[in-house]
Amino acid sequence: VGLAADGSPVYRECGVRPVHPWDGRFRWFNDHDGASLERAFVSFDQLWARGEWREPLQKLIYLYVEANDRPPDVGLVLAQAALEQMAWHLLVNDRRVLSRGGFAKLSAADQLRRLVKTCVIPLDTSSALKHLAGVKTTGTQHADGPYWIARLRNDFVHPPRGGQSARTSGRIVDAWLLSVWYLELALLSLMGYSGEYRSGLNSGEVSRLPWS
Repeated sequence: VGLAADGSPVYRECGVRPVHPWDGRFRWFNDHDGASLERAFVSFDQLWARGEWREPLQKLIYLYVEANDRPPDVGLVLAQAALEQMAWHLLVNDRRVLSRGGFAKLSAADQLRRLVKTCVIPLDTSSALKHLAGVKTTGTQHADGPYWIARLRNDFVHPPRGGQSARTSGRIVDAWLLSVWYLELALLSLMGYSGEYRSGLNSGEVSRLPWS
């Protein structure tokens, strides 16, 4: 029923519409601070006005939404793809801190490390991710967040090549949460947004952005 300003019904429809079951989503904005969404949109609009970012932003936001909506293993692949795209556009095309050849020589994990550091996002694995935090690897590799995202994404996408898989259900979920969190914060950093946000790594706890 649609009501006019005086409360009288001006529209009525009887029937059953198709509905989608409710399911939760991780979201960065604080529900108790609606103005944060407005501030973020202003920042987004300024970035959108730069024509060279329009197509990348469409792709990045699409991948972010899809990564947040899929099972963890598929979501991890989508988030990692978005992070690689963002690293290319930000580090090579926009800020030109890397050449095309220099970027191509980096491993996926190193590309992600450069992006995370540039966006002033904490690099080490959050203690909230109990399946990843504190896990040591063999050799000289450091098991930070970018390592786990790249390693577990590769274990899912590529066929076995003789090495031991690092996949466990707990690690996949943690790496997915971390990859979406990285992507979320990288987008906010790219837009120049600062202030409070809801952290997907800490059950939606409201905290300050790392660069605020």
